[in-house]
Amino acid sequence: MHSHLDEMEMLGIITTEKRNEGSTGGQYKQIALNQDLDAVLKALKQTIDVVGVQASVQPDLPNMELSE
Repeated sequence: MHSHLDEMEMLGIITTEKRNEGSTGGQYKQIALNQDLDAVLKALKQTIDVVGVQASVQPDLPNMELSE
């Protein structure tokens, strides 16, 4: 998972910020989307339309229609 996040950051899709909350909160990364959400969802839908989705995950996907 970390390598996927690193690749997405290198592509400019997300930004990450390392946080340190001391002994009570520990260290973690705060991750934010760095692109327009509608554009990302449209690209994801187009990819799924072409490539498809693993059958075991299909029931968990929301049934959403995106405008083109």
